[in-house]
Amino acid sequence: MEDKTQLRVGHSGIHSEMSCSNESLFSAHRQSAASWIIKPEVIKEDLPRLFEIERESFSAPWTVNMFRDAVSSTRGTLGCTARSVKDHVIGYGVCQVVVDEVNIHRVVVTRDYQRCGVGFGLLRSMLNQATVKGAQVASLEVRENNLAARKLYESTGFVRVARRSAYYRNPDGAALIYVLKNLNEDARPLLV
Repeated sequence: MEDKTQLRVGHSGIHSEMSCSNESLFSAHRQSAASWIIKPEVIKEDLPRLFEIERESFSAPWTVNMFRDAVSSTRGTLGCTARSVKDHVIGYGVCQVVVDEVNIHRVVVTRDYQRCGVGFGLLRSMLNQATVKGAQVASLEVRENNLAARKLYESTGFVRVARRSAYYRNPDGAALIYVLKNLNEDARPLLV
């Protein structure tokens, strides 16, 4: 699949002008999805849709209360949403900044918009927000068998530092721990 995604940063978020050129891999709906935008926020009105996407994406989804925390900045939690041109939420990201470290909790994209740069846009938005809040290191854990997510993180400079056996349940699986150090320096190409 050839992914021709151009990102531009504006005052309202990260915009994409996207074309996914391999028609055999994309449905008609995917082909008609010509662009999307990343909004550097999660608002309460988005919660029902986020929870719906969460349930479709994970065998052990977050609860509604966990999402309420995601829109509350009192715990250092930051979030962002990806929206279609029709303003439908098509993905989201949630992270938490503690002192100088940001932990990436979620990068989730609906099936119709996967592998079109949306995950990269969400990750980029969270890292931008986190560096403004003083984060210098980013960390995350991902299922060992989630090859698409691993490819995204590795392509953006994250380095695997550990493996935790039997970390996930339903289904059981190992977690790989990734770290991106020196956000202000190592991630500069990602953040620009």
